[in-house]
This record gives sequence, structure tokens and C-alpha cells, in this order.
Amino acid sequence: MQTRPETPPIKATDDGPTLETPSAEQYEALRQTAQKLFRSAQIQAILREIAEAAVLSPSTDELYALVYRTIARVLPTRFFHINLVDESANEVVVAFRAAEVDFVPDRRPIGKGLTEYVMRQGHAMYLPPEELVRLREQGEYDIGTASSAEMRHYLGAPLIGANGKSFGVITLFVTGEAEFFLQDDVEVLSIIASQVSMAISRKRAEEQLRLAASVFTHAREGIMITDADGKIIDVNETFSQITGYAKREVLGQNPRLLKSGRQDPAFYHMLWRNLIDQGHWTGEIWNRKKNGECYPQMLTISTVRDGKGDIGHFVAVFSDITALKDNEKRLEHLAHYDALTSLPNRVLLADRMKQAMMQTLRRRQLLAVVYLDLDGFKSVNDRYGHDVGDQLLVNLSARLKLALREGDTLARLGGDEFVAMLLDLPDTSTCLPMLERLLAVTRQSIEVGELDLEVSASLGVTFYPQDDDIDADQLL
Repeated sequence: MQTRPETPPIKATDDGPTLETPSAEQYEALRQTAQKLFRSAQIQAILREIAEAAVLSPSTDELYALVYRTIARVLPTRFFHINLVDESANEVVVAFRAAEVDFVPDRRPIGKGLTEYVMRQGHAMYLPPEELVRLREQGEYDIGTASSAEMRHYLGAPLIGANGKSFGVITLFVTGEAEFFLQDDVEVLSIIASQVSMAISRKRAEEQLRLAASVFTHAREGIMITDADGKIIDVNETFSQITGYAKREVLGQNPRLLKSGRQDPAFYHMLWRNLIDQGHWTGEIWNRKKNGECYPQMLTISTVRDGKGDIGHFVAVFSDITALKDNEKRLEHLAHYDALTSLPNRVLLADRMKQAMMQTLRRRQLLAVVYLDLDGFKSVNDRYGHDVGDQLLVNLSARLKLALREGDTLARLGGDEFVAMLLDLPDTSTCLPMLERLLAVTRQSIEVGELDLEVSASLGVTFYPQDDDIDADQLL
């Protein structure tokens, strides 16, 4: 097993340079970063599974069950509901539940329940016991039955259709003293609920299309029907909303007017081969709107044959998945950047360090890794609160970044610990002015609101290459 280099980092003190060993907090930060990366990977896998289930699940009931199983990987789901609004009956319906809970009826009139409250707010939210009491006392929601007072912690996220209107809520709650949700769970459920909203909308549209042709007009996905020669013979209103083309503009046209140019001929050859041989094709595709904007679609094309088995029509059902792509980018950012300061985190730092080490060897120069630990930050947190402490870190991070050269990297490991990576050093003494600038920046007072705050820092430096052959993980 590989170990850290024998020479520990150098710590600058008033008494001269001393050696220091890595702290337990540094190892804890690495563990937390690994957990965060693993959690992000789990969520991305969940989003993909839900998207696939929207196409492959034969019914909405099976889709709901899959949503529950996937969410159970990352959140407590002992009490889990998918509540949908039945506007025709003016009721809230429990479409799926993970446990038989006496105080949650299968159907109830629309009123002042937590489902309606979350739908009115329009975003995911965590309601701890004290917030539930406050909302109840203010009349924001009505418990309905005394036994529902057993609920202690509530987490819910609205399901929002393509028209921007909420049509239900994913609900999780716990009743025990030892069980609770974390604030990070709100964003996780929000991202998943966005994908579930699209999946449920898609599945509903497919089922309604099979049940009645009238639903064609009101589907939440764009629908296009062509004849056997590929000439467009009908589109629905959502098609026009997504693409920008009015129905009269596309009738008689070929769907290639939507082509973005991002897919090569081989892609379309494979698509048509599947339509002819298997009767359907499903996947992601980039198309172009009337205004020239390219956007990603989740597209399903089905071949409709007549009684003789000949192809009569092709039906395309699609949705704009720009929001999903944005969520994937957000998860990617969360996995590689510090959520507070937007500086690279340990994962991204390690990747950049590997590249910098190879560059250093090629150029026969030195790489310096500077560990910066703030002194006095804990007292700021204790005295003024975490919000002030967080803003101090944001302001200080911006100053530290400006103190470095272009091409250098500043990362936050967690808490009040930072790492600066200095590239292209001809010798060890070259970095001394940069180290002085970093220390000088931390000694300057920092304005947070009406407060002038002061902290200081101690730092340690290690260089690469060293006598021993080490890798990026050991250098960190």
C-alpha cells in the first residue's frame, strides 16, 4: 500500500520552519468528498433509470414503484408517498405509498394539506417539527386527524408539468425522534422530482394516447405523426410550444426541417433500421427550433402498421430535456467544486495535480503545494454565527485567488483549510514572494456587512518532484 512521503510539509512559524503532519480534519475532508462524489454518481444513475422507465415501464404504477426503489437508495423512505391531484374529482390521490399509514387516506378532498402547501410554494422543502407546528398555528395547513401529529419531519418536492403547473408531490416523512432529514436532501429530492415530473408526464401521455385520440391535443409532450413516406400529417399544441412552429407551417413537410446537424448520417441510418426492424426507436437527439436554437430531446418514434402489416404511420413523442441536462451539469459542478466558494474541491485538485506533475517533469521545473490553515476562524463562527463565517470564507477565497498567478490553482479542502498549487517554479525560493502575498491577504481585515473581521493563517509547503517517487494522492 502506498504511503505519504517521508518528508512532511513545512510549516512557517515565528520560530522558523517546522515539520507538521496532516491533520485528522484533512483525512475527514477527503472522506466527505468521496461520499459526495459517490452520492452524485448515485443521483445521476437514478435520473437515467427514471428516464428509461418512462419509456419502458408498461404502466404508471410500475414507474411509481421504480421511483420509490431508486429514491430509497439515497433518502429515508419508510413513509413515502406520491400524491397526485385529480382535478376532475377535486381530490388529492395517493398514487403510490411505501407503507400502509392509517392517518393518510387514499383519497381526500383538496384542502389545506401539506401536499397543497408544497404545490403552492413551487419548490422542494424540508419541514422540521418546529416548522410544522408554526405552519399549523398560522393556518397554512390542517392536519385533518389527530393521529397525524405523529409526523415529526417532512420532506416534499412538487411534480411540475411542462406547462409549469404542479400536479402532485413526492412526500417523505419520519415519525421517530432519531430520524430526520438533512438540508442537502432538499436539493437531492428537487433534482429527482424534476426528472420524475418529466417521466410521469411522458408515461401519462403515452397511456392517454392509447386510450383516446382526444388526449393528443392536451399531451404534455410534443407529438408528431407522419405518413409512411415521412410527410407530417399532424402535430399537437405542445409540439408548437416546444419547437416554435405553428401546425400550418409543418403540415406536408418532412421532419428533417427540425434537424440540428449534430447527428451524422450513420445515426439516422441506425434510427431508421430500428424503426423498420423493431418497430420503435428511443433515445436522446438534438433538434433545432424555429428560432435556430438547438436543444436536447428525449424522443420515442413508433411504427404504426395497418391490418396487412404494412407501415401506415410513424408517431414521434418527445420532450425538451434541457432541464435534465442542466441538472447533470449542476451535479457535475457539485462533484468537483466547493459549494460555498466555488473553488475546486479535493477531487478536482487531485486531477489537476496529476496533470501538473507530468508537466513539471517535462519542463524540468518545480511544483509547490501550499497548505493554508486559517487561525481565528472558529472564534468568528462562534461569535457571529455560521452565515457570517461562510461569507468571510467567500470574500477571503476571492482575495486569495487574486494573489495567485494565472495558471495556479486555489482549492478548498473543507472548513478553513485551503490548498494553493504553484506551477513552473525554477527553484524553491521563487515561491517565497507568493507565500508572503498569501499570508498578507489573510492578515487584511475583511468586511462582512457592517463587520470588520480579522483572521490570520499558517501555511506549509511541499515540493515536487522529490527524492522518492510519489503520486498526487501522496502529495496531497
